[in-house]
Amino acid sequence: KRLDIQQKNNEKIFFQKDEMERKLTEQRENYEKKLDKLREKIENMVILTSNSTKKGQEGEDWTFNELLRLFPKAQIEDTHSIKHRGDFIIKDDYIGMVDSKKFKSNVPKRDIDKFKSDMETNSDFQYGILCATDNGIATKSDLSLEFVSGKPIVYVCKACKNPQKILIACNLCKLILKNMDCFDITKEENQLVIKEKTKS
Repeated sequence: KRLDIQQKNNEKIFFQKDEMERKLTEQRENYEKKLDKLREKIENMVILTSNSTKKGQEGEDWTFNELLRLFPKAQIEDTHSIKHRGDFIIKDDYIGMVDSKKFKSNVPKRDIDKFKSDMETNSDFQYGILCATDNGIATKSDLSLEFVSGKPIVYVCKACKNPQKILIACNLCKLILKNMDCFDITKEENQLVIKEKTKS
């Protein structure tokens, strides 16, 4: 009888042990699956981030090479690593800031606002060009002209298809700067503010 009881107790203990091991194995498998999913998500995020950074770098490289080609007599500075200084500065008779954007879709409003803010905060910039290499710029027509803090700015869309548009935009700004007395810039800026407010 004692042997039978002991045998039954042993069986219970083995059963409980097996049950615990089974539960632990299930838990481990569940956690491993969850970890795999998280790992996959993180890997995808890293790939997306590196791709967008890579594309941005490609766009900047293209713009830099085009600026060197279009303005052989000017000094072209690469400022993409300096905050609030755009991507490039063209220095010749005037000092201009160029901001290059390579997006899958149109350049969004937040980037336009950042570009304008950079123009306002840098007193040495006399004009600015926002250049979308592959697509358009939200709410802006190609080669449209505006004024920010009394400085002319031009929006260039799909620059890769026709790089000469960057030169046209630059020449347009220089022409305005040469003939500033002919422009009522305050009126232009006020009209733009009224347009923006009536839109919102």
